[in-house]
Amino acid sequence: MWRQINFKNVKIEKLVGEFGFWVAIGYPFSMMTIRIYENAEGEFRGCTSLAFKFTDTGKFENNLGNGNSLEETLN
Repeated sequence: MWRQINFKNVKIEKLVGEFGFWVAIGYPFSMMTIRIYENAEGEFRGCTSLAFKFTDTGKFENNLGNGNSLEETLN
């Protein structure tokens, strides 16, 4: 028996590249990985593997210092 399933807000993405580099925030140094994804519209986004909690803001921020999210839209 076949059923019709409606998918909403589904994003199909493919992994384009994975890069690793050393991050010099505090001591010791940490290795961070960033993965680049591409969706069906040709838009790219990056996802970092590390987040840091800064005491002055109390927020978890990525290496770009933006907000609480680990995901950033790449321009």
